[in-house]
Amino acid sequence: MRTLFLLAALAAAADTSSADSNGAQPAADAAEDYLAHAPAHAPTRSANHRNLEWLRSGDDPVIAGIFRKPLGVEIHATPWFATLRGSFNDGGGPISVQNDLGVGDENVFMGKVTLRLTRFRFVMEGSDAEFDGNRSLTSDVTFGDTTFGAGSQVQSNFDLRNLGFRAEFGVFNNELFSVFVGLGLAYYDISIGMSGTAGTESSDGEAYIPILELLGQVRPGDFTFELGVAGSSIGIDDWSGDYLDTHISAGYHVIAGFGIEVGYRRTWLDGDLNGVTLNDIAIDGFFVGLTWKF
Repeated sequence: MRTLFLLAALAAAADTSSADSNGAQPAADAAEDYLAHAPAHAPTRSANHRNLEWLRSGDDPVIAGIFRKPLGVEIHATPWFATLRGSFNDGGGPISVQNDLGVGDENVFMGKVTLRLTRFRFVMEGSDAEFDGNRSLTSDVTFGDTTFGAGSQVQSNFDLRNLGFRAEFGVFNNELFSVFVGLGLAYYDISIGMSGTAGTESSDGEAYIPILELLGQVRPGDFTFELGVAGSSIGIDDWSGDYLDTHISAGYHVIAGFGIEVGYRRTWLDGDLNGVTLNDIAIDGFFVGLTWKF
């Protein structure tokens, strides 16, 4: 806009330069007058820099508010001390992952990257949970076409690999408190296997789950407290059922750009995946991790 105004002033002055005796202002004088009265913050660098600085220092509160919230990136690296609970069945009665298969606790790595852009956040996260069991059965268990008899030793695995993406919008956001709503997709690759003297059975399935999320943050001083809930009852392809993921965490900013966080997370699935029924399958536990923001 300033460039257009300057050009217009030069053109108008040039048209009247022959009438100096009547008080018209020569083009050179018009240009000097404009520059002399230009705002103090007007930059002298490239056009892109001029436009950006004008937006940042403008009087429009919406534009000024947007450019006060810079682009940022957050990286979270988090060990999750997780426990697998629930049961499943395929061709027989429910098989408890703890009581029947003796699946134990596992340390699961979670990673998350968040891109902040004004009031929007784009989140990608993932985890790789591999639970193993080894137990002598106390009763007959049927999985697929194989029945594992009571007293037989059975090795088992229940693996859940997760990758998720969310786009979040800050419906309320200030220095102390934020509320985000988000839409996204959670992907799970679930593999279940049992092996013993009676044979080997396995089942694999992929679940694509559309999710709706609500997340809140409170940031007093160097602390950040967060509560998030994401869920769905929509099934796609091999998956049909209910999904719920919740977490609560507390973070502390230690030094510039780096922080620590502790919290609790629970992921719950209840439905059918590629012919296998998951009955209240849940992974839950505490986590402790590092954060890096820049």
